[in-house]
Amino acid sequence: DYFLSGTKDKSVIYWQIDKEGRIRTGKIMQYNPQTGRRIKSEKLKVKSEKPSISWVHSELKIKGILPNDWELTQCLFGEHLIKKYPQKPIMLVESEKTAIIMTCYHPCFNWLATGGLQNLKAEKIYPIRKSNIIAYPDLKCYELWKSKAEKINQEIGSKILISHYLEEVATPEQKELGLDIADLYLEAK
Repeated sequence: DYFLSGTKDKSVIYWQIDKEGRIRTGKIMQYNPQTGRRIKSEKLKVKSEKPSISWVHSELKIKGILPNDWELTQCLFGEHLIKKYPQKPIMLVESEKTAIIMTCYHPCFNWLATGGLQNLKAEKIYPIRKSNIIAYPDLKCYELWKSKAEKINQEIGSKILISHYLEEVATPEQKELGLDIADLYLEAK
C-alpha cells in the first residue's frame, strides 16, 4: 500500500503520494540491517558517504532531470491511502517506519506520518482537515504536538486529537529513550 522501494545502496525510499495520487517526492533513508534503526549522519564512517537522509527530488535536480527552480510541496506519508480506504480512521505518527509497522499491527486504520517531529504543520494536515485524526507523538514530544495540534485545529478547523496513551503505558526507561508507539509494540512482542 505504501509503495516502498529501495536504492542500490540498500536505502529505503518512502514515497510521499498525495490524496490525488501524485508523487510529491521520496525520502531516502539508510538503516542498520542488524538493529533496524536509522543510521544518523554523524554515525557514517566516512565524511564522503551519502547523508543518512536524502530526497528523490534533490537527486533528480543533481542529475538535471528536474529544473533547479522546481519547488517541493510535501504531503503526509500515506496520504494517498485516504482515498483508497476512506472508511478507515486516521492515525498519525512522526516516522514513516512507524506508520508501516503499525499498519501490520492495526490494519483497520490508515496510518500516516508527518516525516519528522517538527512536520506537524497546517499545510500537511489541510487535505485531511475534515477527518477525525488521532496522533501518537513519540515519548517526550506530547506537549509539543499538543500545542501544535491546538494551533492547527484553530487555524484550519481540523480535528486532531493527541493521544497520551504512550505517556501512560511507557516505563521511565522508555520515556528517557523517546520511543514511539511501534517501538513499544515491538518490545512487547
